[in-house]
Amino acid sequence: RLAKEREFWEKTPPTNIRGRPIQQDMRKWEFSLKGPVIEDNTQNGSPFAHRFLNVVATLNENYPRTEYPTSESAPSVTFNPPIYHPNINMETGAVCVNVLSDTWVPGNTLATVMNTINGLLLNPNPKSALNG
Repeated sequence: RLAKEREFWEKTPPTNIRGRPIQQDMRKWEFSLKGPVIEDNTQNGSPFAHRFLNVVATLNENYPRTEYPTSESAPSVTFNPPIYHPNINMETGAVCVNVLSDTWVPGNTLATVMNTINGLLLNPNPKSALNG
């Protein structure tokens, strides 16, 4: 599975995200995420528009765990350095999003996670806010 993930990121990554493993065993990955832009008539962007954000994903030994999927199978994802966002821990950079917890399923990939985080930058979830 990890070899397929690496192949995806080498050949067909999303336009605004680049990723690669940073350890030989492919259990730690780094991503460069270009902050999303809100396309409207005023050309206003999100606070992260056009900025490149560094994200680190650490995969535990259960990833992606096909039997009895639990949030323990989900990767740990952090912004490095942390960013100011309601769903990002300001001290650690840890991301709080449902795809990394209660809705984790083995079919989720690193691309699923990164696209979800990209959407979270545009649409914060006040119901799971870490920062008040």
